[in-house]
Amino acid sequence: MSRKRRYALTAVLLLLPLIGVGMAKVGWILYTGGPYQGQVLDAETRQPLEGAVAFFKWDRRVYSLVEPKTRFLSAVEVLTDKEGRFHVPWFVGTSLTPFSIVLKPTWFVYYPGYKSEQVVVTPRTGTSLKDPTLIFKRRILDREERLRSVDVLPGGVPDQTMPNLIRLMNKERTALGLKPVHVLPGSGR
Repeated sequence: MSRKRRYALTAVLLLLPLIGVGMAKVGWILYTGGPYQGQVLDAETRQPLEGAVAFFKWDRRVYSLVEPKTRFLSAVEVLTDKEGRFHVPWFVGTSLTPFSIVLKPTWFVYYPGYKSEQVVVTPRTGTSLKDPTLIFKRRILDREERLRSVDVLPGGVPDQTMPNLIRLMNKERTALGLKPVHVLPGSGR
């Protein structure tokens, strides 16, 4: 066996366990998660908030010799029903880029004029959005606080993946006397 082939074989044999550990430990190539569900309630009245947007975003982290970079992968938004409940189905994300992983989702719930107050999971040791999860939103009465909480659009997410979030955010902007932003084609604005 030539010297070049021995070096190549040695390199492959050294890298295979690293790739295997990476795939097993951090979800390289394939990430699955969900379903995610919860109920959104007014913190004071305990009444359900119908039409709130539950927004979930998945990113992938790409590792390189310089520094890791986070890139947008996918997003899902759902509206709460009459009981304030939402359900995001099972998610399967793939990252075919070598040395990258799909990260767990980041999420938030948006409703015009409200701010996140508390998330309660039952049992206390349970997993948020897997076990029964109540999301309490507090009505914002102060105009300055409403102005600070109106622009909630996540960066790096294409507008067409969040039409309801944009619609509700623009509804709040209009109520505060601000111009709508991120107006989607065909929305009439």
